Amino acid sequence: MKKKQLMLGLACFAALNVGNYAFASDNPFATVPQSTGYYEDVASLVHDGLIDGYGDKDFSATRPLTRVEMAVFTAKAMSNSAKAGADDTQRIQRLTKEFTGELVDLHVKVPGVSAARPAAAAPAKKPALDLSGEIRFRYDYTTKEDNKGKKINDGTNGAKNTTYYYQIDAKADFGSGWGGKMTFLGTRNRDGDDRSGQENTNGQFDMSRLNVFGPLGGGRIQIGRDKAGEIRSMVNNQYYQGIKYTFGKVATTNFLYAKPDYSTDDGDRGVKNTVLNPKNLGVEYIQLDTKYPVNDRLNLYGAYYHTWTTGGKYYDTIYAKNMDYDATNIYEAAFDYKVSNKLTFAADYARSDRDADNVAWNLGLTYGSADKNVRHSWMIFADYAHLERAAYIKTTFDINDSTYGMKGWDIGVKYVPAKNMLWTTRWLQGDTLLSRSDGTQKLKFFRTQMEYFF
Repeated sequence: MKKKQLMLGLACFAALNVGNYAFASDNPFATVPQSTGYYEDVASLVHDGLIDGYGDKDFSATRPLTRVEMAVFTAKAMSNSAKAGADDTQRIQRLTKEFTGELVDLHVKVPGVSAARPAAAAPAKKPALDLSGEIRFRYDYTTKEDNKGKKINDGTNGAKNTTYYYQIDAKADFGSGWGGKMTFLGTRNRDGDDRSGQENTNGQFDMSRLNVFGPLGGGRIQIGRDKAGEIRSMVNNQYYQGIKYTFGKVATTNFLYAKPDYSTDDGDRGVKNTVLNPKNLGVEYIQLDTKYPVNDRLNLYGAYYHTWTTGGKYYDTIYAKNMDYDATNIYEAAFDYKVSNKLTFAADYARSDRDADNVAWNLGLTYGSADKNVRHSWMIFADYAHLERAAYIKTTFDINDSTYGMKGWDIGVKYVPAKNMLWTTRWLQGDTLLSRSDGTQKLKFFRTQMEYFF
C-alpha cells in the first residue's frame, strides 16, 4: 500500500510542478532505463535512511521511473547529505550530476549551478516503438514407465532434447491510448534444425502475435492474434484470432470471442489434439472471465467458456472412431491467497458438461519471488494437477495428456543469478488417467533452462 501511495504522490508532485517550472534540456518525463545503475543508488540510500519517509519495502525498481521522480528522490537525499558516509556521498553526487537540470527546475539549490532556466518548448511527441525480447536455452529429459515402473521400450524412452529459443516483442504507441503489439519467435534443436512444437510454430523465426488495442466505451478493446492465459491458464492457454473487451475498475472482466489454433498436419505444431480443440476441425469459443481482489491478500476468479463448431467429426483415440463434435460449456472458479509476504497458496477447479472425463483441478504453493530485476532473488514452487481430457481447451500445465488425461506433480525452483537472467529447474511426474495403447502409465520429466531478457 505504501508503494502505491509513494508512486501516486510522485505523480501528483510532478503534475503540479510541470506548469510552474521550466523543462530541463532533457525531457523530464522521459523514463530512466533500469540498467543505468541509478536505481541501485536510490535503493541503497533508502536502505541507509537518507531518503526520508521510505523503507526498503517502499522502493522496488520494478518499473522505469521518470526523471522528475528520480530528481525528487535525489533532493531528499541531498537534504540529509551531512549524515551520509563515503559511499552514500558518492551516490548522492552521481545522482545530483545526472539530474541537475530537473533539480534546478524544481527550485532545488545545486552547488555551482544557477537558478532555473527559461522554459523551452516541449519537443513534439512521436509514436514510440519499444523493443524487448528473450533468449532461452533449455534441456529436457523424459522417461516413460508402465504401471509396474518398468520403462517402455518404444524407441523414444529416455529422450534428451536441447533447444534454443529466441523472441522479439515490439509495442507501438499510436497515441490517444491506442497501440499495437507484435511478437516474433523461433527455436532450434542441438542439431541446428528448426524445432517445431513450441508456441504453435514450426520453429522458424516468424510472427506469433499481432494485435491492436485501445479505449472503447469505458473499457479496452483488443483485436487480432494473441494467446489466452487467464486464471493460471489451466483451462485455456491457446493462441487465437479474435476480439477481447476488458472492463471494470474493482473487478476486472474480459469478454473474448475467438477461433483457437488447430493443426491439419501430422506433426506436432504445439496444438494439442484435445477433445475440445481437436486437429482438423475449426473450433470457435467465447470466454467470460473476471478477477475480484477482495483485499491485499485474497483474489477470487471465475470464468465461463462455450466451444462449438459449424459441423464436423474428429477422430477419438479412446473410442477408435470418428466422433461428432458437441458444443461444450466449461465453468471455472479459483482463488489465490497470500499467506505471508513470501508464501502464496492457489487453487483452481473447472468442470465441463461433457458426459465423462470432464473435471480439472490444481493446487499450488509458491515461496519467495524470482524477480528478474532483483539479483539473487529466488522462488520454490509445487503444483499438483488433475486434468481430465474433456475439461480444457489447452492447458499450460505440462502435467497433461490431451488424449488420455493425466494427474501428477510439478516441483521446481527459480533463481536470478544476475539482473535480467532467470534459471529454472523442474521435476514432473504424472500418471495417465485412462489406459494408453502403448502401455505407458507414468511420465517422468526433468527440465532445466536459462533465460535472458532484454
